[in-house]
Amino acid sequence: MATISRSVEYPTSDRKPMAETDAHRAVMVDLIGVLEAYYADDPMTYVSGDLLLFYEEGDKRRHLAPDVFVVRGVAKHRRAG
Repeated sequence: MATISRSVEYPTSDRKPMAETDAHRAVMVDLIGVLEAYYADDPMTYVSGDLLLFYEEGDKRRHLAPDVFVVRGVAKHRRAG
């Protein structure tokens, strides 16, 4: 069975305020930095955090925003926002 891919425009914000403390934010930023350094030589590992991730194709309501995440097999580049 063939899968039909359709173009879906996903939002870049969930319009909810960030609720981190200074300590939480510092740990999040530090961890992202450490992981970026660890995977610096791997062009197919993307490290980021606090971005909306959509886990059900086509459903703009099915998302989460992890503090930190690593995606192997995905090229590094700035995501739209």
